Amino acid sequence: MEEYLQQGWREIYQRESGSEKESFESFWQSVLKAGVWGEKTRRQHPPFTPAKAVIDSIEVPAPEFAGSAKDFPFILYPYRSNSFHDGRGANLPWMQELPDPMTSVVYGSWVEMNPDTARQLGLSEGDLVEVQSPQGSITAPVYVYPAIMPEVIAMPIGQGHAEFGRYAKNRGANPLQILAPQMEPHTGSLAWGATRVKVIATGRKLELVKSGGTSRQLGREIIQTTPSRAGGHASLGPDLAPTLIPSKELPS
Repeated sequence: MEEYLQQGWREIYQRESGSEKESFESFWQSVLKAGVWGEKTRRQHPPFTPAKAVIDSIEVPAPEFAGSAKDFPFILYPYRSNSFHDGRGANLPWMQELPDPMTSVVYGSWVEMNPDTARQLGLSEGDLVEVQSPQGSITAPVYVYPAIMPEVIAMPIGQGHAEFGRYAKNRGANPLQILAPQMEPHTGSLAWGATRVKVIATGRKLELVKSGGTSRQLGREIIQTTPSRAGGHASLGPDLAPTLIPSKELPS
């Protein structure tokens, strides 16, 4: 193994300017002693190409949406559920109980919304909102999700069945009901992200059933610390805000 490593370093030794002034063994020992190796390189900057020139060259048409940006400020993005796919698994109770991997929500639907958007609309998690498009409207609770763009809201498909058994019937909402029948011209498939919507607060609230809980103690003093013999105590972040409990007050 050592000979194999030295073979690779001999290539570096040979191409380095000034390496002839010292033997490979001396070079090898200096690298081992330093524990790091650096080389001076010069980056070749590619020529700058304006974005408009790229778009014009590939002739990408501007996206077309159903609904005006003035009346419908958000783009609705429906996506397949990890549990129900396109809805075929919604009649299975163990699939309904399977937490969504991103939100941990079970047994229902939700509207994913950026925190900035939620603040602007005066909404918080669990607020029931009406999502309205030119094709109709559905109602679902808000889930504040920082990974979504402010001008986009997202909903999983797979719920909102009128039939399909007692575990699927009348549960959640189906965002496909309000999608515009707009097709992608090259493939002929449904343009999933081409529907604009607006969000209207209903004034009602629904507690989302989820297994994720919260990352804050909310004043419950779940994590606590005890002083050590040296008089110190464990240090936790400001969000945890532990209460110091004398060791004599701890239960045996």
